[in-house]
Amino acid sequence: TYASASCSCEAARKYDDDYGGYRGGDDDDYERYRGTDDDFDDYRSRYNDDDDYNFKHDDDREDDYKDNDFDDHHDKKATTDYNDEYYHGEAKDDDQDEGQAQTGEQFMLGPHILVQPVTAIDASSTSVYLPAAAREAPGVWYDLHTAERHETAPDARVVSVPIHPDRVPAFLRGGAILPRRDRPRRSSRSTYTDPFTLVVAPDATASATGELFLDKYDGFDAEASMTVHFSFDSGVLKNRVGALGDAARAPPASTSPVERIHFLGQTTARKVIVRRASGEVVAGVEANFDAATATLTVRQPKVKIGEGWSVELQ
Repeated sequence: TYASASCSCEAARKYDDDYGGYRGGDDDDYERYRGTDDDFDDYRSRYNDDDDYNFKHDDDREDDYKDNDFDDHHDKKATTDYNDEYYHGEAKDDDQDEGQAQTGEQFMLGPHILVQPVTAIDASSTSVYLPAAAREAPGVWYDLHTAERHETAPDARVVSVPIHPDRVPAFLRGGAILPRRDRPRRSSRSTYTDPFTLVVAPDATASATGELFLDKYDGFDAEASMTVHFSFDSGVLKNRVGALGDAARAPPASTSPVERIHFLGQTTARKVIVRRASGEVVAGVEANFDAATATLTVRQPKVKIGEGWSVELQ
């Protein structure tokens, strides 16, 4: 379906224009233009690329549904609210956004990932506004796909980045630790005990924090949930597990191994020491340094996401 991004509050509002069977559109539009209209193919590709960062939504706008005040007033008010909450639209007075050129399309996915949809046809680059935590502070962001580090100054928060046909420009905030699972699956149940990868993105002070909430996947149960806290400071990554209501009912993912740890923004190869909560040193763990991406990767640290441990960079 190509209606996927249409109702998303996070997405640029201009995406609320479904094609192919919606709002009086022709179901055959896709077949009619596919492969014959480069602009149509480019638009379709960009439209679907943006959907990587949004939940699937479908419009249901049959003729027998009457318009109501929500469509005319509250929807506009919601748009304004979202523009204020995220890095959308016009800047506020006395805010660091003031005077900065912005596209009005980029949005935050959670607290750490910034996405810039591509809406122009045949564009080779796009501008992205990368803010900081405070007006005078440097803004540090990492390209989510290439790990390239971007640092913006108070008077220059906008950067130009190249556009690639296979992905949407997205950035990870400096100071964040992002847990993710990299194995593609055909069902969510298959991911329950999949290994985790941690992406450590240091800020201007070379520190970062993050959290991961784990539950039993089939409903909320406070006694069977767990929150994992990550922190990186002074070259040491620590994994601390919050209080668990019932240790005998730990969520399935608590036993998931940590498969990789990527330290972004590194300048040289470094040795690593992995310690368990007891202080025991884990033997046989090595790190590889990729100078092209300035990334230090620890592979198979032999620890689990649901236990305490630390990784020291030397």
